[in-house]
Amino acid sequence: MSAPAEADHFLVPLLDGGHGLGQVARVEVDGTLDLLLTLRRDADGGPLSDAEIVATPRTPASPFERGIWWRAGYHALPPLGRIDRTLATEWPPLQDPAVIEAFLNACHGLYPWDGFPDPEHFTAMLRPGVAPPPSRTFSRPGTG
Repeated sequence: MSAPAEADHFLVPLLDGGHGLGQVARVEVDGTLDLLLTLRRDADGGPLSDAEIVATPRTPASPFERGIWWRAGYHALPPLGRIDRTLATEWPPLQDPAVIEAFLNACHGLYPWDGFPDPEHFTAMLRPGVAPPPSRTFSRPGTG
């Protein structure tokens, strides 16, 4: 499979057999992707709004090329997704696709929110001002 294009919606498999939804905000010249992640679990809900975007990671296109993540339609980018990254401060360093999958699973309570060696890793991935999802679960006593 080939890499997606800007504004493509895509599905990420979750541990419960469902899917998380994201959108490609930008394809960089080096082939990496700027993503918009949401808590939505379906691709049929139309365009994303800024309020739905919980994280804006960058990642390689490899999960698309290997058929692990797949395209699920196309919609106009929300205003947040049209920000010129050269002017934006929200785009974090490159994230491994497996970390993004773990993050989406943690957002849906399917993986511990504190499951990484740094228990605040997923909280740090959230966009500024976005609260951790209420469905999150914890593996360590006293966290959360």
